[in-house]
Amino acid sequence: MKSKLAGSPGRSISIALMLTAAALFLPGGKALQSGPNPAGDSITVYSNVSYGSHPLYHLMDVYVPDSSIHPGPYPMFLVFHGGGYVTGSKDGALATLCTRLAEAGIVAASANYTLQTPPLATWWPDTILASLQAVSDARRAIAFLQARAGFLDIDPAQFFLGGASAGSAVALNTTVMDPVDLGGLPGLDGIAGIASLWGSLYDLEGHLTTNKGVNYFQADDPPVSCIHGTLDQAIPYSASEEIVRQASESGVYNEIHPLEGEGHSPWHRMDDIAAWIIAFIER
Repeated sequence: MKSKLAGSPGRSISIALMLTAAALFLPGGKALQSGPNPAGDSITVYSNVSYGSHPLYHLMDVYVPDSSIHPGPYPMFLVFHGGGYVTGSKDGALATLCTRLAEAGIVAASANYTLQTPPLATWWPDTILASLQAVSDARRAIAFLQARAGFLDIDPAQFFLGGASAGSAVALNTTVMDPVDLGGLPGLDGIAGIASLWGSLYDLEGHLTTNKGVNYFQADDPPVSCIHGTLDQAIPYSASEEIVRQASESGVYNEIHPLEGEGHSPWHRMDDIAAWIIAFIER
């Protein structure tokens, strides 16, 4: 049964799926907000899903394909926003990206994580502590979705992570860094790949690992796809070059997609960004 979403002409939602999810998907059977993509396809969006105890930081939006067009099981893509650990949210450009992925037959989720009070006074220890908190939240979000793989019809072997800017560091640090690198948190297994959007790896001093001669990748780490503006002044393009250098030296599949002449967060290149991520997931 279809119903028009009030105030959104031409956008349809699946009422039956929404009501089912209210009982099975959210803690306490909370009501869901659901809406389709701007093109009018009947994807389902579960808004402000609580994956933890914090009322703001532990929220995610989940975008599910239309099973009549794209039958499951589906790959899963969980993405984290940028903002230097002090700002940003799961909304905006990430909502557009997740919509594109759901259109292509991928369950996508964008998640908030714990932010710090600005400004972060120093690279060390503030940024590293912020990163560790974000990694802890990311693990919680991953576990939440993995526990609901059956309901969402997710293929457990096709669970991908992604992030933009600081969110990229969250995704990479959740999977690539070893226990020493992250002060005791081991790298997470069971991830099929990482999409890094204008991101980087940081060492324990909070500095980019570029040209430090270290390698945080191991042979069994997941494949990585980097997308980065060549004129980025916030996180230089060389940071992504360093990621693929380390991955290559460790025998990990990698790819890099330069956004020629672009700076930081070039979301106006969404067509290219979404297409590269979809191709990486489907490769």
